[in-house]
Amino acid sequence: MKRLLLLILLFLPVFSHAAEESITVCSANSCGLQPNLAMAQVQSGTLNLFSDLFSTSLWPARWHCGTWTPLHGWTYIISDLIIWLSYFAIPGILVFFYLRKGRSEGVPFHKIFLLFVGFILACGLTHLIDAAIFWWPAYKLSALLRLATAGISLFTVFALIKVIPDVLMLKTPAHFEKLVQERTRDLQLLNEQLQREISEKKKKDETLFQTNQELLAFSYSVSHDLRTPLRSIHGFSKALLEDYSDKLDESGQDFLNRIARASSRMGELIDDLLKLSRISRNELVIEDVNLSGMIEEVVATNINQKPGMRASFDIQNHIMVEADRKLLKIAIENLIDNAIKYSSKNPGPVIQFGKLPHREVFFVSDNGAGFDMKFKDKLFGAFQRLHEGEFEGSGIGLATVKRIVTRHGGEIWAESVEGKGATFYFTLK
Repeated sequence: MKRLLLLILLFLPVFSHAAEESITVCSANSCGLQPNLAMAQVQSGTLNLFSDLFSTSLWPARWHCGTWTPLHGWTYIISDLIIWLSYFAIPGILVFFYLRKGRSEGVPFHKIFLLFVGFILACGLTHLIDAAIFWWPAYKLSALLRLATAGISLFTVFALIKVIPDVLMLKTPAHFEKLVQERTRDLQLLNEQLQREISEKKKKDETLFQTNQELLAFSYSVSHDLRTPLRSIHGFSKALLEDYSDKLDESGQDFLNRIARASSRMGELIDDLLKLSRISRNELVIEDVNLSGMIEEVVATNINQKPGMRASFDIQNHIMVEADRKLLKIAIENLIDNAIKYSSKNPGPVIQFGKLPHREVFFVSDNGAGFDMKFKDKLFGAFQRLHEGEFEGSGIGLATVKRIVTRHGGEIWAESVEGKGATFYFTLK
C-alpha cells in the first residue's frame, strides 16, 4: 500500500511535465490549445499540485466547457448532490450506531468499519466538488480529493483482503438459528426431565411423610402399650423384694434388683421416645424469647434439684431469639443437663453459654469429658452413646436437640478435645 502511494507521488512530476506541452482552454462551444500560456504558468510554478489548491484561473466553470443543456447540466448536478448527501448520511448513521452500540457491545472488525466510514465520506466529497465545478472550477482541489479517495480505497481493499479469513470464520444467521433451535430442544428435554424428577421427588416426599407419621404413631402407641407390662414387672419385682426377701439368698435379691433397675431404665427410654415423638407432632409457635433468661431459669432448676452440684456458670446476657418457647426450652434443658453430666467428674466444672460475635450462632460449652471427634457423626443419633457405662443417660437427649433445631430451620454441630470438654454450636434459622 505504502509503495503504491509512493509510486503515485513519484509520477506526479511526469504528469506536470506532460502538462507543460498542452493546456486545454475551454470556451462556450469549443476547446483550444495555448502552449505559450501553459509554459508561462508552469514556469511560474502554478501547476504544482500541492499549491494554489483553490485557484480557478486555469480553467473555466464546467457550464462554459462544452455544450450543456439545462436539463443535462442540472441532472448531473442534482445527481452529484444526491450522491453526496447519501454518502454523508450513510457514515453518519454508521457512526451513530458505533457510538451507541459499538463501545458497549463491541462491533466486529471495528477498524474496517471506521475505514469504510472514511472511504464513503471521501467519495461523497468528490461528488460535491464535481457539482461545485459547474460554477467554481477548483480542479486542483478535485484532483487532490480524488487522489486521497484513491489512497483510502486501496487501503480499504488491502485491509479487507487481510481480514477475509476471519470473516469466513464468522457464523451466519442460519447457523445461529440452528444453534438456538438445538439449544431450545435440549432445554425442553432437560425441563421435561426436571419435571419428572420433581414429580418423583414429590411422590417420595409424600411417601416418606406418610411413613414418618405412621412410625411416630406406632412409637407413640407402643410407648403407651409398654407402660402397663413394665409397671407390672417393676411393681412385682419390688413386691418380691419387700415381701419375700427373707426367703431369697443374695443372688436372688440381686436378680430382682437388676430386674427393677432394668424396668425403670426401660420406663425412662419410653418417656424419652414419647418426648421425641411429641416434638415432631407439635406445630411451631414462633415468638420472641429471651434465651439468656431461659438458660438462667434452667440452671436455677438444676441447682434446686441437685443441691450438691459444684458447677459454675458463665451466661451471656440479653440474647434474644425468635423461636418456639416450649421446644426451645426442651433443647436447652438437654444441652445444660448434658454439660452438667459430662463435667461432673471435673473438680472445677465450668459451663458457658453465649453467642459468637457478628453471627447468629449460639453455644453451650463445658470442660468435662469431651469426646473423640471421629465419632461426631454418631453424636446426634438416637440411642447413640459415646461414654457407655461411664455416665447415665438414654442416648435420646442430643437427638431431641437436633430435631428441635432442625424444625426451626437451624443447624447444630459440636467440637471437642477428649478429656478437655466440648462445645455445642447451634443456629435457629
